[in-house]
Amino acid sequence: MSEHKKTVKKKKRWGKIYEYTPTIRASVLTKDLVKEIEGEIKKTNSLTPQYLAKKHNIKVSLAKKILERMTQKGTLEKSYSKSKNVIYTK
Repeated sequence: MSEHKKTVKKKKRWGKIYEYTPTIRASVLTKDLVKEIEGEIKKTNSLTPQYLAKKHNIKVSLAKKILERMTQKGTLEKSYSKSKNVIYTK
């Protein structure tokens, strides 16, 4: 699988052309990635699913599942939860 970033051009109104490169994120966990994420959780005081997803290039839904699993184990707690924003702490 090649990691070729393709630039997409999309034309909008009034002659403006917007360019962007779509980000392809992993949707499956590997053992190495799990160890890396657990090490990150030990180092930081607070985490969000969006931060974890961006740093490790995984989907946000997968990051949410990982953090929920860690709260069930007892290593993390939800410190703030409102609407879609959730902050996890030790």
